[in-house]
Amino acid sequence: MSQPIVFLVNPSATPYLFRALPLEDVRLGSAVAAMRTVLPALRFIDADLEGLNVATVIAVIRDSAPTVVVIQLMYRNLSEGLALAQALRSLPQPPLIVAFGHAATLSAQALLAHEQALDVIITGEPEEALTDLARAWQHQEPWQTLPGLVLRSQAGGSVYTSPRPTFMGLDQRPLPARDYLPISLQRSPVAEVRTSYGCYAHCTFCNVPVLNSGSRESRWRGHSPDHIINELAALWEHYGVRHVEFVDDNFIGPGKQGHERAAAIARGILARGLTLTFRIYCRADDIEPTLFTLLKAAGLTTVHFGIESASQRLLSRFDKHINLHQLQEALALLRQLAIRAMPSFIMFEPTMTLAELRQNLAFLSEHNLPHLVSPTGVIPFQGTPLTAMLTTEALLDPERSVVPGYIPAIRFADERVGWLNTWWMHWQAAVDAHFGTMLTTLTRSFYANLEQQAQNEGGAGLVKMFQVLKWHERDLVMEHITALEQGLSGSDLPTTEILAVADDQVLNNIAHSISAALQLHPNLTRAFQEAPVF
Repeated sequence: MSQPIVFLVNPSATPYLFRALPLEDVRLGSAVAAMRTVLPALRFIDADLEGLNVATVIAVIRDSAPTVVVIQLMYRNLSEGLALAQALRSLPQPPLIVAFGHAATLSAQALLAHEQALDVIITGEPEEALTDLARAWQHQEPWQTLPGLVLRSQAGGSVYTSPRPTFMGLDQRPLPARDYLPISLQRSPVAEVRTSYGCYAHCTFCNVPVLNSGSRESRWRGHSPDHIINELAALWEHYGVRHVEFVDDNFIGPGKQGHERAAAIARGILARGLTLTFRIYCRADDIEPTLFTLLKAAGLTTVHFGIESASQRLLSRFDKHINLHQLQEALALLRQLAIRAMPSFIMFEPTMTLAELRQNLAFLSEHNLPHLVSPTGVIPFQGTPLTAMLTTEALLDPERSVVPGYIPAIRFADERVGWLNTWWMHWQAAVDAHFGTMLTTLTRSFYANLEQQAQNEGGAGLVKMFQVLKWHERDLVMEHITALEQGLSGSDLPTTEILAVADDQVLNNIAHSISAALQLHPNLTRAFQEAPVF
């Protein structure tokens, strides 16, 4: 029986702040490892990390005459991924084309309706579905009724097979394939590790439950501490990894057991003598003194968690089950322990008021969080409760899109908030254009926290410039909130400030300061522009 020739491809993606350089993606490695338990000869091409365009990927694949090509579809690589699928469909002997990933799960029906090149979509966690598919292809058995798939119906719609049950035995999965880790480590000393799947919370805007299970019934599941420590030790010994990003949606699991597991991981790192630094993602109400003192001792440097809003009404609408006092306590404890806080924030929400926007800015000022001053907003992903609420409230805009054809834009209940959101987006674009690559350097210097690694004052100076820039932006927005509250209309917002941004004295002072800092410390330029965040 001839073996199927199968490729798994990650198409090139649009760069973004936290990953200016493409690095190894441990989630992809997990999918590859799962398939290789059945098909050891599986070819894996990370076109994003290698910098390959569609034509180059096709040139690599074409001569092998693949039976199946599996494509990871994210919203950041959607156009490139669909172009790859179309090019594969045009081959003399087109393969079966399978998609999985963020965009594939959340937009499965729309993708099958609009993209004839795609044959089948895997929803939710891909590992077990890919393993089952690989086994069926290997033995030339029917696969169309396997659970967790979406197929195109004869009528042109989509058909879901039965839901795949939540997989609980995570330690049974093979360790992620690390094909690209050596290349990745040349760009960054940081390696990704995933210790858990899902999240025990049910925030209304969050797509994590849908992404992990294809439904809102996702359960948090974690690898055992021993499994995690063994993986960290292997990375330490075989690759020299000393810096880790735990990419879990929620590193700390639910309740007492979740905290005990996190503590056991910290104790295991210390007991094995693994001198690591690491960062985690968790909820603010999991940040407590005993556990985080231990995590700090084990190497914790940075914590990502969601603040989302300084409005208690919006925190309730988001179903965060958290209050402002808890957020303030979390920030205070991290400051006390000298652990870096990197919260997320939803500056704009469709039902918010100008007063709530003012609350947001005041909260960020009070806690010295200038990096969160930006016009971030809700993304109405398919399948989330908040998207359903916005649909009922007629606050989705069918004429505009975040991702054309797949994610609609929002509209605002208070048009003044919408005016200010539009102004702010234009202002930010104008500032970006004014600063050019200098702003990229400035922004990355703050997020990368490289000022602590630089053996001079250059990095710290750049961070101060970033703070000045963001507080200047805050002051402008506060002035516009006041003007709108006093009756100014959207058309009267001072767009001349945007058009004449090059004449803004504060911005020009910042630009001169950055130039001076980079001239004094030219070694920082490349580091701040290229080094990934850690």
